[in-house]
Amino acid sequence: MVHVVAGSVPCCTIGADFAIGWAGDGRSRCEDAKRAGAGGVRRGELRHGSRMLRWAEAGSGTPAVVLDAALGEPGSLAWAGVLPAVAAHTRVIAYDRAGTGASDPVSPLTLDTQVDDLTALITQVTSGRCVLAGHSWGGLLAQLAAFRHPELIAGLVLIDPADENFRAALPPEDQREIAAMGPSILDQYSRGDLGNSTRATFRPFAHRLTSDPQLQALILDAYAWCYTKRSQAQMIQHENEQCLIPVDRPGRARGAKGVYLPG
Repeated sequence: MVHVVAGSVPCCTIGADFAIGWAGDGRSRCEDAKRAGAGGVRRGELRHGSRMLRWAEAGSGTPAVVLDAALGEPGSLAWAGVLPAVAAHTRVIAYDRAGTGASDPVSPLTLDTQVDDLTALITQVTSGRCVLAGHSWGGLLAQLAAFRHPELIAGLVLIDPADENFRAALPPEDQREIAAMGPSILDQYSRGDLGNSTRATFRPFAHRLTSDPQLQALILDAYAWCYTKRSQAQMIQHENEQCLIPVDRPGRARGAKGVYLPG
């Protein structure tokens, strides 16, 4: 069953508005976001099997645009600078993959599970064919979803996308860095340092979204909240492990137009 809740989470009207919505969950700082101004962001959730998939959305119209983020990053935050611009023209959905952001974890995590989740979201939440946009790892998932279910896709937007050979093509030092990322995240979580390192990692992003220190703090709170559970930290490691598994090459979705945006 699909639930979309409108206006339940106060948001500001700048590009970071829906990111602040997640930050305000159950917190007094939610009132700070409310004073900053009410935005048009809605939260949605879909029961998929025994799990809940969740997202932030805004705007109206068709075709809807579905956004899938990079490895280990919650889509409902990663697309903060993009969602308001797209919402001015059509409905846009920024999706949290299983175990990231507000969506429930899945065990074991597999590439097929991630593509199935994305397909279920498109099928149940959008009206007709959608424009599917993916960044990095989300770009690979978008290609696979389009290849397997071309009838759901009106167009593809691939932003510096991963492909089936991207891990093997990296220099050895980059491969080692990616391999070490998951254990490092879990170690930081175990020591209680993950919140601070998360804020440090995403501070430049928050500064690009807004010059308001209060709103920057809310955005960083939202990111830190997304890694407060061990399952959320583990999902980064699990997604990294997926990079090592061979992937069948996606084909072009029939009838879909594609746009590739290099990094």
